[in-house]
Amino acid sequence: FAACVAAAQHGAVDHVHHLVDIAGGSGTFAIPLAQRRPTVRISLIELPRSVPHTRRFLSAYGAGGQVQVLAGDVVQRPRLPACDGIFIGNLIHDLGDGDCLRLLAACRMALAEGGSLWLHERLWNENKDGPLLTAQWNFIMMTHSREGKQRTAGEIHRLFEAAQFVPGAVVPTAAGFTMVEGRVVASR
Repeated sequence: FAACVAAAQHGAVDHVHHLVDIAGGSGTFAIPLAQRRPTVRISLIELPRSVPHTRRFLSAYGAGGQVQVLAGDVVQRPRLPACDGIFIGNLIHDLGDGDCLRLLAACRMALAEGGSLWLHERLWNENKDGPLLTAQWNFIMMTHSREGKQRTAGEIHRLFEAAQFVPGAVVPTAAGFTMVEGRVVASR
């Protein structure tokens, strides 16, 4: 939760009018963002079975009116509403590169020119020998996931480039998490 609060308080999202929070869970990013920016429109996408729980959390924190909850599986059927910002927290480590690229392509189609995508993950350093928490999470991915893995900022930037994003800022938030930005720029 602390990492998502730090991400929501970071100025990187201040220009966004409509943010899509993919796999937003209980609203750990949407709630602090809604509290900090009462005029931002937020669409939180979560698996159908989780939607009732998500709505309860949003209501308990006074964000139910500002956050629209959409049921969907963005990995199997990545359909996203048009927006100018997308936040994906702690999800892509579960996905292989093919699923990541399909999801990123859907994000690219949904984002307006000038929009941004932020991936919020625990990153490997470029040598993949730390930090320790990332190594532990990667071990879990190797033993419990078919294709999941922790990635470096450079690996995420390469995924962004393959999906036609321009790599942007890499911003540590809290508890070992980092936001990695991909931007949509005008074509010439």
